Parts: sequence; structure tokens; C-alpha cells
Amino acid sequence: MKTIPRYIPQDSEKLEHPDGLGTVYLYGPEKRCAIAYKGQGGRASWNYSFKGREGAEKYASDWFGSLTSWQERQAQWRAEANKPHTLKVGDVIYNSWGYDQTNIDWYQVVRVSEHFVWLRRIGANVKETSFMAGPAIPKPNKFIGEEVTQHKATTNEHGTHITFEYGSGSKWDGQSLYCSWYA
Repeated sequence: MKTIPRYIPQDSEKLEHPDGLGTVYLYGPEKRCAIAYKGQGGRASWNYSFKGREGAEKYASDWFGSLTSWQERQAQWRAEANKPHTLKVGDVIYNSWGYDQTNIDWYQVVRVSEHFVWLRRIGANVKETSFMAGPAIPKPNKFIGEEVTQHKATTNEHGTHITFEYGSGSKWDGQSLYCSWYA
């Protein structure tokens, strides 16, 4: 792997993030120029000149703060992604998809683990109320085929979601869903 060496100006003053997330080098007359690197990277994140040293130090301090905020957000996202889902065997999942039409695929949870669910496709009752469109309701335990597929499941403040190859599915709330097949 090719690494890019850092450009460190001569007679520069090094400022480091307390957690090692970044480094800023102040340089030039009155140390009013600054070049910054994120983490251990060799490519500069920014390289600016300022009206004075105070401006360069403030910009560096604000940048260090943004690196800390980013690290905290990443930790929150990881914690959210690693929370176990709330699905149980027997729950019905729907996946709505389509471009010119609204297709709905229905699935039933047949097995669960902390972060994954195994789904089997089920049939649905569709009542045509307009031209090739209408409400659909799943038929639990009326399986279509033998195939069982494994999917990642996550739960957040918006509900439980299942990752499919195209799009994501959600837990069915018991209400009929609109579907169309005219395209």
C-alpha cells in the first residue's frame, strides 16, 4: 500500500488533538498559516492562511471540536446499530418497492437471533378497488415456497427495519397496505 508522506513546514509549531484525532502545524510569519491532518493520514485536510495567529489557533480548535463531535456521533451510530431488534417468530414483515407501481412482498419471521431474522415468504389477499390496484393484507402461515432467507434487523426510534437486497422492510402494523400492478 502506498502511503503519502506528510508535508510538515520548517519551523512549524505542532498542535495535537487530545485524543490523537488530528494534528495542525502552524507555520509562516507570525505562525498565521496552518496545515491540518486527520488521524495518521498523509493528505492534508486543509491548508489555510489567516490574518493572525489567533485566527489560526481558533480555526484549529474548532476543527478539533468537529473531530471530537464526529467521533461521538460514530460511537452513537455503532451503539444504535448493535442494539438487538424486537422481532419475534411469527411477526409479519412487508417490503414495499417499485417504480411505476407499488409492489408489496410479505414475509413471516421463522427464526431470530440477536441481530438477524430468518424470513419465509407468505401470500396475501388483494382486493382490486381500482384498475389493477387496491389494499393488500397478508395471510400468515400461508407460505410460498420453502426458501428461508437471513436478513439483518435493526431497531431504532422509527421502528424495526429489515435489510433486503433492494430497500428495507418493516414490521406490519395490522393495517391493509396499498399495492398496484398495472405497469
